[in-house]
Amino acid sequence: MLEGFALNTGSELVAFANECPHWHVDLDLGIGDFLDPPTGRILCRNHGALFHPLTGVCERGPCVGLALERFELERDGDDAWVSVPDAELPPEATP
Repeated sequence: MLEGFALNTGSELVAFANECPHWHVDLDLGIGDFLDPPTGRILCRNHGALFHPLTGVCERGPCVGLALERFELERDGDDAWVSVPDAELPPEATP
């Protein structure tokens, strides 16, 4: 199952897949904390890679130059809708 997260950068609301492009494991180790406050970057807690919060491009670590998968996000007032490519809906959500 593909999981993701949304991040308010202060200037933009963005959404990414919760998957490191280096090891293809969860960035947050299951704790739901994606931001490294001292750097203001998205952190992969598995090996310390840092990703730019707007682009998802890795700036430091073993995956430099690779990027997180970014999801399309649409704002509707106070709500946000995230489009996840190739996502399968659970059986109870299908018409």
